[in-house]
Amino acid sequence: MIEFFKIAEITSEENFYTKRIEDVSIPKFTLETSNTSNCNFFVILDCLDPAIDISSPRRHHEDLRIKLIGKDTPEEIEKNLKFITCANKQDFLSCFEIFMQRFNIPGFKPIILIHAHGDKERGLQLPDHSFVTWSELVELFDGLTKQCNGDCTIISGFCHSFELIKHIPKNFKKLPFAFYYGYSSTISAGIIENEMNIIFQSFIDDGGKNLFNILPKLRIKFLSEFDFIMKFLAPALAMAADPKELSKLAPQFSQERIRESVRRGHHGPQGGMDKIIKSLVRNGDLAVNLIEYYMHDTERKAYTLKAVADYFSLIKKRV
Repeated sequence: MIEFFKIAEITSEENFYTKRIEDVSIPKFTLETSNTSNCNFFVILDCLDPAIDISSPRRHHEDLRIKLIGKDTPEEIEKNLKFITCANKQDFLSCFEIFMQRFNIPGFKPIILIHAHGDKERGLQLPDHSFVTWSELVELFDGLTKQCNGDCTIISGFCHSFELIKHIPKNFKKLPFAFYYGYSSTISAGIIENEMNIIFQSFIDDGGKNLFNILPKLRIKFLSEFDFIMKFLAPALAMAADPKELSKLAPQFSQERIRESVRRGHHGPQGGMDKIIKSLVRNGDLAVNLIEYYMHDTERKAYTLKAVADYFSLIKKRV
């Protein structure tokens, strides 16, 4: 399969630590991140009413078709750039059934752009005034992302679409997408159309590299698998480098708290527990286990594991 536009998997370097953790005297941990996967299939879902809504979805489709000329053959562009209208909830659900069948072949890395209306409480609204709830959307995205082996970028170009993040069940060990873009409040159609153009232009021009500088100025919000793993990985790395200082700043990450938690869940002999916990934290096993547990099995996970290995090499030199 030919990728009809190449998006760099790694595009920027970021520090994982919050300001409080940065104050600890530990080596700086850096990880190169991206804001989308290498895309080889693009879908625009038009869930707007053509009788009353502006024609942003069709303009985006035609604009992308023009921009991709020269990036791939006309036949490949036609095959991998799709425009689909959804007049009701059944249309929308049927699209995802088709995606699940089509993405059954390894290697699909889709970007799905959804033009619709959104309601903070009820979810995505279709032209017939039916709704796909946030929980239903989470399940649809999760199934699709698993089918794509963890590589699915969702861009929800409608009001309140970032509300979906609040509806991801806590028992999900991995995000139901790799990258998600959405809006946290009511937004005008003009702003959405403008921001979609900015995002896609960066994807095509430089793989999204410049988008990192632009995103803070846009109304759209962004959550990635990198953001997700940072929440778990940052304290684990800081704990390994300087556990005493970290516990002063964030008592919830003290080894005593970890010891108590492990003992509550461990019903066997307690002898040697302290040594096991110390080894787990200090040699990188905890960080590696977190990555294996919370990240999809993609190149992103490999990059993160490599960054952690490099970090612990620095720690060993300090000991």
